[in-house]
Amino acid sequence: MNEKIIQRNILISITIITIVLISFVLLPICGDNTVFLVSSPKFDVSDYFTDADGNPTDPGSLPHGEADYYLQHTLPDGMALCFQSKSVNFEVYSGDQLIYRYNPDIPKFYGRGYGKMYHYITIPYSLQKAVPEIRIHTESASKDGKSYIKDIYYADPADYMAEQLLHNMPNFLICFFIFLLGFCLVSGGMALKPDNTGDYIESDQKHRLGIISMGAFALCASAWSGTETDILQIMTQNPSGVHLISYFALMMLPIPVIMFIAALTDSLNKPVVKVVVYGTLINFMVVIASTMLGGPDYHDLLIITHILLVIAIISDFVLIIRGTIKKTISRKTANVIATSFLVVLVSGILEIARYRFIPNSTDTSSVFRIGMLIFVILLSIYEIRELMKYTRYKEEAFLMERLATTDALTKLNNRTAYNRKISNLQREFHNSGVIVYLDINDLKGVNDNYGHDEGDKQIKAAADVIKKAFREEECYRIGGDEFAVIMRTGNQVPDMEDRRKVLLDLCETYNASENPPVLLRIASGYAIFDNGDDVLTAQKAADDMMYENKARMKGKI
Repeated sequence: MNEKIIQRNILISITIITIVLISFVLLPICGDNTVFLVSSPKFDVSDYFTDADGNPTDPGSLPHGEADYYLQHTLPDGMALCFQSKSVNFEVYSGDQLIYRYNPDIPKFYGRGYGKMYHYITIPYSLQKAVPEIRIHTESASKDGKSYIKDIYYADPADYMAEQLLHNMPNFLICFFIFLLGFCLVSGGMALKPDNTGDYIESDQKHRLGIISMGAFALCASAWSGTETDILQIMTQNPSGVHLISYFALMMLPIPVIMFIAALTDSLNKPVVKVVVYGTLINFMVVIASTMLGGPDYHDLLIITHILLVIAIISDFVLIIRGTIKKTISRKTANVIATSFLVVLVSGILEIARYRFIPNSTDTSSVFRIGMLIFVILLSIYEIRELMKYTRYKEEAFLMERLATTDALTKLNNRTAYNRKISNLQREFHNSGVIVYLDINDLKGVNDNYGHDEGDKQIKAAADVIKKAFREEECYRIGGDEFAVIMRTGNQVPDMEDRRKVLLDLCETYNASENPPVLLRIASGYAIFDNGDDVLTAQKAADDMMYENKARMKGKI
């Protein structure tokens, strides 16, 4: 019944996610788009540029260094020159008069390029009539033809910017949705507290690492892909900062890519995992140092990040195959993960190929964005379901463990738990403590004369008294009438005589209130240990002291 409820809740969650995603992506497109009914026409003037000799030229791929482009087209009334630039400084002249300059002061830490930026340049009416020719003087630091000025229009500035926002917003909202999902996964993974004292600490840590890695992938991938939608550039007017976010997110991406599968397949110690993780960190530091020292910057060294990503993805497939063969993961799990990774692998390869071989593609992550969305949703659902199964299994195991180590009558820890605790203490060499042995006087007489029900009542009363006397310490029933307490003391040893007096007082209080047929008397003895080597000696000393106390209470000493 519980499993059916869990499955139903998962289905409801998936439905909610789908509805939210549809709302994020489709509503901005299918809403009231009356802006198109009232917007002014725009004129593409990209083909009207010439060089100084009057030959047709294209500013869509700028050469390294300086160049001049002349726009031979009359500007219509009420319009501005609107275009997108990428990593190029430029000045716009009407005749010999400077009317616009874009030469941002980029900190050296940001690299040489500022990324993409949108511009709209209003030319004074008097200059439009006097000097119809417009000259754009460019200065590009790029050596690979990745700097450009493109999508050049005469248009109404407000309409032009509104169109850019409307065109790019659906893709941005997909990235924003994935970012939120990643944030929830990382937060949820961090909130999971592993059982540091149980046998499941390693499994807990692996599940926690898997969720955090999945969330970190979603955060990095969406941050990188989201910067390609141009929304942040338009909203912040800080293209160099957005550009830096893109590089940082992409450079760190190989780590969550490999860590998720490594945690899932129990391969965290494999050399290839260390190569990818440490290689990514070294690459990150080297690229920053090179940029700060004026050498190759983020863009120039991007090929290293691409190589690390390819290594990480290929390694993931190898780890999945290895895990299937060695049965560290099920074949069903391997199929789900392999399919998800194949989607993101194909989309990633297509994006890298487009970046490398298609000059000046406007959005260099549109295909990857869809693949990433499918990947994150599929694996997030899978990881949540697996965590639920694991949690249920662990709870059942904990229940069985409690039954095996808990005394049924008193609900204290039993002899099995005590023996385990002593074994653990023997392996610790830097922790001190106190072992206390306790024994109920004349319990046999109670059982023989008044029955075992009365004897059980006295055993439970003794357990309650011991728990109160030693408060939150670890209490054990280690025999029919025998109990033990283990106290971890650190640097301060408690006043044990004071504890023994409290124990006697509690017995007197019980006897006065319950008037048992045989008065409850509990003998006790204790010994201090300083490290693991002293534990067995302390046990014997506490036992000897307890029997001495028992004899004294019976008047034999």
